[in-house]
Amino acid sequence: MVNVNKPTPQDFIYSLVKNWASLVSGGLSVPFAIMSVYANNPNTKTGFAILTVVGMIVASYSLWAQEREERVRTQDELERQIVKLGRPDVTLGLKNDEKGQLWVCMMNYSNRPAVNVRADDIQCGNRILRYINPPSQLTAGFSPNIQVCWAGDTQELDIATTYILNANKGPNKFEPLLIAIRYTDIDAEHEWISFGRFSYVAATKRFELEKQWVEQTDAKPKAVLTV
Repeated sequence: MVNVNKPTPQDFIYSLVKNWASLVSGGLSVPFAIMSVYANNPNTKTGFAILTVVGMIVASYSLWAQEREERVRTQDELERQIVKLGRPDVTLGLKNDEKGQLWVCMMNYSNRPAVNVRADDIQCGNRILRYINPPSQLTAGFSPNIQVCWAGDTQELDIATTYILNANKGPNKFEPLLIAIRYTDIDAEHEWISFGRFSYVAATKRFELEKQWVEQTDAKPKAVLTV
């Protein structure tokens, strides 16, 4: 463990004098050199005093600015770590059967609940896939399998066949589809989106996940009242 000593007045005075000495030997050295030429002038002492005060003010400001910048950097990093540690760990899974039906399962691998859960519609060619009764929150563990249907018809559950026929009609033939599950922390302070890219594999006659990832949204989410 790194031993970090508490700040003391001696430390402050040492740093202040060090910064002042640096200024005097640097930026303020030219005025001091000019005044030394007129050392016998009665105004010399006053000039030296003014430069000394200016040097002390500039050195004090420099110390304050350095401390302030360091504190801002530390605070930003702390907030990033808090957000990272506070995020529910939501991942996605797919399940389908020989009848072409499709389910999505959400898994929260943390003990931090994901609330205000919302599932975006899935664009598929010229049609839309929609979830049937997705959960509004995810505690630790697995969600129930959420069945997917074609928008507007909860009885149209042969997703595979309809997907293939629909995809063949346009330029989106067998292009990957995108799952987007939105959720917030319990205080609705931050919102994340768990994405999953998947497609239908004709050889195995199954929908398979190709990739999944999580992104944090920029805008602060609005809490959604659930009953």
